[in-house]
Amino acid sequence: MKSKTFIRSIYGITGILLLLTVFIFFKDTFYQKSSIPPVVLLRCDDIGMSKSVNEAVEKLAAMKIPISASVIVNSSYYNEAIEMLKRHPEISVGVHLAFTSEWENDRWKPLLPAEKVKSLVDSNGYFLPSRFSLINANPDTLEIEAEAEAQIQKILKSGIKVDFIDSHMYFLYSSICGKMLRRLGEKYNLLVSRMNNELLIDDLYKVDGENKTSKYIDILSSLNNGETYIIVLHIASYPEELNSMRDLNKPLFTKSGESYYREFQAVISKEASQLINKRNISLITYSNFFGRSKSEEN
Repeated sequence: MKSKTFIRSIYGITGILLLLTVFIFFKDTFYQKSSIPPVVLLRCDDIGMSKSVNEAVEKLAAMKIPISASVIVNSSYYNEAIEMLKRHPEISVGVHLAFTSEWENDRWKPLLPAEKVKSLVDSNGYFLPSRFSLINANPDTLEIEAEAEAQIQKILKSGIKVDFIDSHMYFLYSSICGKMLRRLGEKYNLLVSRMNNELLIDDLYKVDGENKTSKYIDILSSLNNGETYIIVLHIASYPEELNSMRDLNKPLFTKSGESYYREFQAVISKEASQLINKRNISLITYSNFFGRSKSEEN
């Protein structure tokens, strides 16, 4: 009995010594990381979807809030978005690769002819309304990649500097697409959002409108020092335009504009600004991130 107790004691002492050794070797790294304020990328999605979305992005730029804007090139207000982005080269631009179309009165089609991407569209040539409906349709991955390239090439031809790519409704992050996003990023020398060790925070979208600001404050308060985060935003400068649109995936949810508008209000709120300053949170864009990544590679 005494021998067992002695063995346990030896194991306990060994474990403590091992922990102390690890701490001694890595304490400098630990302290250094914990003293560095959080780094945050604010990624505004769905640019080009509506006038109010484009206008909200321009207002954030005018307020000198560093943002990355992800553009839907198939959208109704794409050309307007491009003109706005040309006025604000400080905005980091991305391609919000779209393969779904959820708004009943503003459906999106692929850039390629429907007969070349038959597995991606419905009988009227529109994208399907959700990621799940598209995955269940067993789409052709060659068609997906061809359409993705067409979307990237379209915005590159606009003359806008493009820094990154991502995917609407996260479709291209699904297992069906494998390593497609990384392959496209490498081919076009673009960063792939969420694949650079950024920690994703996208739950602000799910919060009721009246709670957007308090949730945004909670998010900013909970960020850990030494980490890089991406906060995904869906914003609009006024609610009426999007309130008139119906989401096919949420037929009873008809106040999308209110949600987008309240999210915009949260980002520009005095409380958020004060907290960012108090915590010394570093707001960067994918343009900054791109430069840092390239320098690290070299």
